[in-house]
Amino acid sequence: MRLAVLVCIALAGTPERAAAVESCELNGQHVNPSNGNTTAGKTGLMRCRGGEGGPVVREQELQRGVFMGVVRYFRDGQLEKAYRVNERGNRDGVAREYARGNAGAKPALVREETYRKAFEGAWRLAANGTRAGATATGVHRSFDSDGRLRGERFHDERGRVTRERELDAGGAVVRDDEVFEDGSRKAFAR
Repeated sequence: MRLAVLVCIALAGTPERAAAVESCELNGQHVNPSNGNTTAGKTGLMRCRGGEGGPVVREQELQRGVFMGVVRYFRDGQLEKAYRVNERGNRDGVAREYARGNAGAKPALVREETYRKAFEGAWRLAANGTRAGATATGVHRSFDSDGRLRGERFHDERGRVTRERELDAGGAVVRDDEVFEDGSRKAFAR
């Protein structure tokens, strides 16, 4: 028991585990994103650093005092994730996550999702998938406005589509094709 407590204390003291207090600025002025009085009516890109003078850990756009537009998160000075939010704070459009790379290297895109507004006003995931750099890899799925799976594309490690599936509103497969390098197709048996 005593050993477990000591391990917890040791882990809490490591820099990776310690939560740094963010120091944010907008147009050269200090702001507190938790206090609406400091951001009321302001427009621009808010940059938050890990402590005073630390590296940028977050960027978030404000429009007339509302957090709306681009949101970016950084780790160790590298872009980790980026997306946009609407005036209600819902994700809107493409959201991307990046792999950590060597310092100074362009981050590799590893996950991409697309959000769109459904007819009822709710925001739903429209598509998702993984990437190796700019190349689509693995399974990419698309969804209808109700959030139901409507299609899947399977990509090999070179980004080539190897299989496509289309589903109806009830989730039944209506088309399931193997796709060959020359673009020809063969339907999978059902």
